[in-house]
Amino acid sequence: MRILHVIAGLSVGGAEANLCSLIEQSEGKGFHHIVVSFLANGPLKPRLERAGATVIELSSCRGAGGLLALRQLGVNINKSNPDIVHSWMYHANAATAVLQRLDYFRCPLIWSIRQSLEDPTLDRRLTRAITTFGAWVSERPNAIVYNSLKAATTHEDRGYSAGRRMIIHNGVDCNRFRPRPEARAVLRAQLGLPPESILIGRVARWSPMKDFKTLISAFATVKRSLPTARLVLVGTGIDAQNDELRALCRNSGSADHVHLMGPRLDVETIYPALDVLVSSSRSNEGFPNVVAEALASGNLVAVTSSGENSLMGGAHEVVATQNSAALSAAITRLVGLPAQEKSLLSNNARSFVLDHFSLHSCVERYHKLYRETASELHSEDYPNISERSTLSVP
Repeated sequence: MRILHVIAGLSVGGAEANLCSLIEQSEGKGFHHIVVSFLANGPLKPRLERAGATVIELSSCRGAGGLLALRQLGVNINKSNPDIVHSWMYHANAATAVLQRLDYFRCPLIWSIRQSLEDPTLDRRLTRAITTFGAWVSERPNAIVYNSLKAATTHEDRGYSAGRRMIIHNGVDCNRFRPRPEARAVLRAQLGLPPESILIGRVARWSPMKDFKTLISAFATVKRSLPTARLVLVGTGIDAQNDELRALCRNSGSADHVHLMGPRLDVETIYPALDVLVSSSRSNEGFPNVVAEALASGNLVAVTSSGENSLMGGAHEVVATQNSAALSAAITRLVGLPAQEKSLLSNNARSFVLDHFSLHSCVERYHKLYRETASELHSEDYPNISERSTLSVP
């Protein structure tokens, strides 16, 4: 079965990582995956190709300029002759709905939505417009896959078709994300820090919803009581070129205690080096991968209450959003726990993910969805698989 995925880009992010894991785990299961990315030169392209996927990059640009690639996308879908088109996130969802309406393809369509929609103002104006358009055309896909119940309900409250809902929680590769005792010394040596340094970490792209302001304010309080504490920030846009982030660090008096590491392809070596992993998001989280990955890595985890309840309930400290005092207190409590209690919490955290959010379970649900959706090809709405030929391009 040929599954064609459409995604905005192949940079380091939660949806992109989930797509990679899905394709890697599909080997020998009767699926051939084709990935079409609007943006070129994505760092995850080699990983997908190693997994056997065909990757097509359209060399598009961000923003409204991406509309120019719409026909190019349609042509590539048409030539690939897929059994199912599976789009990931708002821009790709809107594009595939339009192209299906224009008859570039007639096979079933699946959308994936990866965040909740509690506060749309945190998204860019163009993204908000595309999200609204998505609600208007949300009857077109055969299924809308959300990664959390909160993502589903907040979108349906804003007009998305409730009849298309399917919830598939993200899965964690617990072989990749696992405790690594050597990681603590390695990362501290890389950062030029003494072995006794306390590392508080955040893995997230630069975005208003991630609320770095609250995190950095909380860390400023933490370091007053824990002078050896350092804040390690990893993610797209988290680097020395980010003037706004640097100003936040400087104004909090923490600039010399914060390490900006940018995006990393080896985050599995970062988590187990941390004393506490923090998720400080203020809104719009669906299923934050970093929380599940950190728990699988044996981390102590402090989070705000934005995200899938069934996941966030596995964190060791859950506090209200946009409350730096509560977040700093949570971090300090976790750092101060006795070693034996930390070890017990670490083991329980990993067991929690293994029991509830395994990658195998996630992938099996996607495979089941593909098989069931493909059966619709035999209805009068779609050409029969055995008879279908490439459609003419408008």
